[in-house]
Amino acid sequence: MYLVVFVGGALGTAARYGISSSMNTLPHPLSIRWGTFTANVIAAFALAAITAALSHTLLSEHAPASQKRAGELISKGLGMGVCGGLSTMSTLALEIAASDYGWSYAIASLAAGIVSAILGALFGTWASGAKRAQRRAQQHQQQQTPRRSRVSARRRAHIQNKSQNKSVTHRVSRATQKASENSQRVHARKHRKH
Repeated sequence: MYLVVFVGGALGTAARYGISSSMNTLPHPLSIRWGTFTANVIAAFALAAITAALSHTLLSEHAPASQKRAGELISKGLGMGVCGGLSTMSTLALEIAASDYGWSYAIASLAAGIVSAILGALFGTWASGAKRAQRRAQQHQQQQTPRRSRVSARRRAHIQNKSQNKSVTHRVSRATQKASENSQRVHARKHRKH
């Protein structure tokens, strides 16, 4: 577990450095440092999405142990590791303290973080709902497949019995018809003799 968090943290920190380095040349209105701001917004969105998407699996009593274990690894690796390494409160605090418009930067960061976290939670909930619906559809299909085969087997047997019954009925009616014809012939002969 520690290794997953360590690797995730290293990846998140490297991503934050890359974002900050690429955005250093942008203008800084109201002293907003776009690298730190963007990294924190992305981390807030991703952490909320991961948490919302995995909450059903991690909190469910019916989820298999292997599924819970995978959910924990994803939560720790991506959530705690990558998102923890990507976001930075210390750099944000330093930039707010050093800027001329610190309060506006702080309010903008806080508002953007809250909005992105809400959007991330909605996205994660939607994504996990879609996955659950897909799993339910697959389970329903798996449950229906044997039933359909049983129904079709019953239907085939019914059709076969019906055709056999028709065949037997047809034979009986032909035999009855022949007997009736023979009876009529015999009766006609007797009638001619009289």
